[in-house]
Amino acid sequence: MWLINQLQLQLEATKHLISDSQTLKGWINGDLYIPAGEKIGILPVPDSIRAAADIESYHNEDGKFKHAYLTHEQGTKYAVIAIHTAAEKALFKTLMQEDPLFTQRNSVPDWNKCVKVWNRKANGEHIFYKVCYGWLIFQCLINISCSWLSIFKLIITNGFVMSMRKILFH
Repeated sequence: MWLINQLQLQLEATKHLISDSQTLKGWINGDLYIPAGEKIGILPVPDSIRAAADIESYHNEDGKFKHAYLTHEQGTKYAVIAIHTAAEKALFKTLMQEDPLFTQRNSVPDWNKCVKVWNRKANGEHIFYKVCYGWLIFQCLINISCSWLSIFKLIITNGFVMSMRKILFH
């Protein structure tokens, strides 16, 4: 592969010197791109988000929990992932029905406070950390430290949570 990349660079550099010169069509030269620093879509959770959401930082001994690679890359004690386990679905339903922060019928819940309630129940086995996606998107836009695809995934996940809320209460 590196040989083809070098050949393509040489052909491009000399094409003005040789009439009817050949070019490599359809070849994407990976040497022409700068690595993004993002690892398969995993974003480190900024310190400001961890502090605002009561999320503990990663320590080497935290590698014993589920999703150890993800927690290492995110820099969190437990993984920050969407609601996906049966225990999380049950917790979400309970909080939406019983916790005063989640059950505000006349206004939108204060998701920043709701996330703190959730994260205090995280155990790295069945319940995992959550973040307030609006704040995370804002941080990403300020720092420009994540891709638009990552922001899109966050928006989709937030939409899923709102859909779950409608299903439970309508």
